[in-house]
Amino acid sequence: MKQLFTRLTYLVLLCFCLSVILEMYDGGDVTINSVKLATTLFSIFILRLRTFINTSSAFVIFGILGFLTLPITSKSESYFQVLGVDLLEHALIIVLPFIVYLWKSGIFNTEKSLNYLRVAFGITFIGHGIYASGLVVAPTQFIYILSFFSNSKELNDLALYFIFASDIIVGVGLIVHFYEWKLLLYYSFFWVAVVTLARFFSFFPKEVNFINLLDFFSIIAWRVIYILLPLVLIKKNRTI
Repeated sequence: MKQLFTRLTYLVLLCFCLSVILEMYDGGDVTINSVKLATTLFSIFILRLRTFINTSSAFVIFGILGFLTLPITSKSESYFQVLGVDLLEHALIIVLPFIVYLWKSGIFNTEKSLNYLRVAFGITFIGHGIYASGLVVAPTQFIYILSFFSNSKELNDLALYFIFASDIIVGVGLIVHFYEWKLLLYYSFFWVAVVTLARFFSFFPKEVNFINLLDFFSIIAWRVIYILLPLVLIKKNRTI
């Protein structure tokens, strides 16, 4: 299980590397993206060779990496709202290198590691729910995905309300250790699988070429962790 999450962490980091390289290819800021790339590669190095750097230094690098994965917007009046929601939405991905590092170092055992991942997963659900509500920032990505399947504004608004309510309930349930209720875990697995498929179809490039496929891979592949984590928790739940 430790190996599984280690490999998933590498997949997340490699996808981020790829997205940074593609952003540079499209004319993005070279300095900022070079820092992102260097930090990501250094994080991979730390996870591979933990003995060459102490825990405090590793955490500083992982913290910088987590910050660099967050969006940077030119609209200063909405920056902190976007930042806050994105912190919640990507909680699992942000804490993943920290937890895997401690797990591989023997500081965390499997039980504690999965508990922290469960809580981060719950926070991610809550972040998605808040995003879907539109109360803080406009859920433009969700609207785009929903509009890909339906042109009915009323139906799409109803879907957003459902996502808001269900994600908050699931998120709170995961955080307060309510995952012994097997239905919650099965629902979270089903829901993230459906959302991943919806993202796959709605974001699949209209013009298929090598660069577009690489970009598509970089934003979709790492989401497999959202599908596998509920399955791991389901398996763990059966052993209780």
